Amino acid sequence: MRSTEIRFIDYLWLFLIATLSFLVSGLPFYPFLNSDIAIHVLMTESFSFQYDLYFWGQDRLGSLLPLVANIVHRISGISPFWLTALTKWLFLCIGCISFWYFIPNRFQRWVWTSLWFFPAYEMMYHLLPGHPYAEQMAMFGLSLFFFCRWVNSSSKPWNLPLLIIFATISFWISDFSLVFYLAILVSYFSTIKKRIKQLFSNPLLIEMKLTSIVFVIATSFILYAKLTSARDETYTLSIFGSGDQILYSISMIWFYTKNVLLIDSVSVCNSIYFYATLASIILLVVNREKLRFTAYSNVCFIVSILGFILIVSLRWLAINFVMLKYFIPVFFSLWLGILSVDWSCLDKKLWLISKALMVMIVIGCSGSLIYQYHHPSEHKLTQAELQTHFFQTPKVVIGNYWYSYVFGIINPKIITATPHEKESVRNWKQVDLVMQSDTIHICLNNWLDSPPEKLIQFNTKLHLIDTLNEGQFRFARYKKSRKI
Repeated sequence: MRSTEIRFIDYLWLFLIATLSFLVSGLPFYPFLNSDIAIHVLMTESFSFQYDLYFWGQDRLGSLLPLVANIVHRISGISPFWLTALTKWLFLCIGCISFWYFIPNRFQRWVWTSLWFFPAYEMMYHLLPGHPYAEQMAMFGLSLFFFCRWVNSSSKPWNLPLLIIFATISFWISDFSLVFYLAILVSYFSTIKKRIKQLFSNPLLIEMKLTSIVFVIATSFILYAKLTSARDETYTLSIFGSGDQILYSISMIWFYTKNVLLIDSVSVCNSIYFYATLASIILLVVNREKLRFTAYSNVCFIVSILGFILIVSLRWLAINFVMLKYFIPVFFSLWLGILSVDWSCLDKKLWLISKALMVMIVIGCSGSLIYQYHHPSEHKLTQAELQTHFFQTPKVVIGNYWYSYVFGIINPKIITATPHEKESVRNWKQVDLVMQSDTIHICLNNWLDSPPEKLIQFNTKLHLIDTLNEGQFRFARYKKSRKI
């Protein structure tokens, strides 16, 4: 399958790119910390199988990262903040390597590694703990690897059980993973049918026994996770959008595309990687008879097409302002499909052109990411701003969603916070802990213009003591009066 074997130099390249990426986008260096990220750190500090299998307050986005990080935290006592950051990069490395197997030569593997760790800004969320895209795709990559070994008639009895385990974890992390496995089924239907017949022809084989046990456990786990999770009616009310919502999503996607085409987006780098990707697709289509495709290429292209159609039709895309981050699995699947095609079989000139286009994609993506860090559209909040003396002493905080959980990201045992009662309260255990305190700090940012003398939160009367400023934050201290 590989025209160039994976060698030490490939891992050296991975180490270099992953390290550079961590120093740019790793949690300790990321300049836009927020409550979505903080929730994963808080789960790492005190993971609960009863409450934390999914992102707080919902039945999606499985918490694989905080689960693994919590195990290490319990053993080592290392800071949950740093463990969350390092565990994220562990899964990024696993995801990157898992797809190497399907990329035919070293140059294209190095391009994939660069895109994976330095994606375009709209796709950089897969580098952040608040969004488990990297973990989802890592599990898909591992399941695809063991699927490949299974369909190639490997005699090893654990390939199919491992495939089921990694596929289950991928589905637990995101329901979108169903698209991955539907694409595999479409691309390998006859082969899968043949292998299943072979499997059932001898039910006493250890492979059949292992597969049955793993399947039952995997199914039970998903059922338990879904049935015990919280329900957010904002998302469960309807899966698919109305006609108007779908048209709105399409119009917004066209708006983004038009801006990039006209080189009128936030950064010219966006247009560079867009045109280079478009040119690569055109080159691929024109020279499809000369190129060597694999079934794995087809899987990735099917995922990118079906995934795009599915996401555009979903209600939550429209109600979340058609943010491009939701297309991250689609974008990476498209690039993986392009890079899993063997371009080196083209004549020298076309191979050189394809190389130049791939380099342009890398330059455009990494340039887009770095440009946005220096010209932010988000509110800047760094680790240093949350390590002042104010945040080193025990206190409880109520604030706007984006100015609540994030206060506990560095010292979750010292700072306990929750959004106010009219915001997205993700974890009611946090509310109980906050309301046990006699003195409560109210963060006024993005909530109250000025502190009222009396305030009611979670059926409790609060009386103003004083106000104080801490860096960019405005706080008001309140004394708890009595329960209403």
